[in-house]
Amino acid sequence: MPFVFIITTLILLYLVQYIVKGPFYILIKRYLNNFTTHKIRNKISSLYNLVENLLRCMIALIASILLRYINTANVFIIIGTVFTIILSALLINMKDKVGLKPEEYTEKDIEFLKLK
Repeated sequence: MPFVFIITTLILLYLVQYIVKGPFYILIKRYLNNFTTHKIRNKISSLYNLVENLLRCMIALIASILLRYINTANVFIIIGTVFTIILSALLINMKDKVGLKPEEYTEKDIEFLKLK
């Protein structure tokens, strides 16, 4: 009985994860289409994917190093706390920038896109 409960819980959690994560990539594509030209869009997408995957590798490496010295429960608490702090800082910083129409952004927010 516990095995069936664990498997069901894992499947439901994966389902929730991908339901929540699904709109994320749509919003990224929409953002890139609003603020970039076709010349730079592929470069930004490639760089984004490269950085995302490098960060995932670094997180896995740090977690594996921590697991040598600390038990699994404490590693989850440490990593969860660190990333909660990082995510909170990002959300506070992005509070007035998310959900705006392209014309509502300030010149300072998009000036790096002016390429010659």
